[in-house]
Amino acid sequence: MIKATHQSLNQIIDQLKLYRPEKIILYGSLARGEAANDIDLLVIKKTKKNYFDRLREINQRYLDRWRSGIPVDLTVYTPAEFALAKREKRVFIDQVEKYGQVVYQKTV
Repeated sequence: MIKATHQSLNQIIDQLKLYRPEKIILYGSLARGEAANDIDLLVIKKTKKNYFDRLREINQRYLDRWRSGIPVDLTVYTPAEFALAKREKRVFIDQVEKYGQVVYQKTV
């Protein structure tokens, strides 16, 4: 299952690149090398849209085209929100930083 999930991950990343994120971080069981039944991704994107509008946009415009039996759990932060969460030492961000893998980084 992990092999199929990695293949699916690459397809998802290709779709998410169209969203023009700053960074995409894989976290959760797949990032830790464990058997995975879903793909957990944190997307960092410069935008003025609120959190729920970001999630709706990224799911409707980019992931709706991609269909598979593997669920995708997306979280979308702006760079400022991500920096604030790091400063506040939020558990979620701490875990993402500790165990996550950057799978895409925008080049300048």
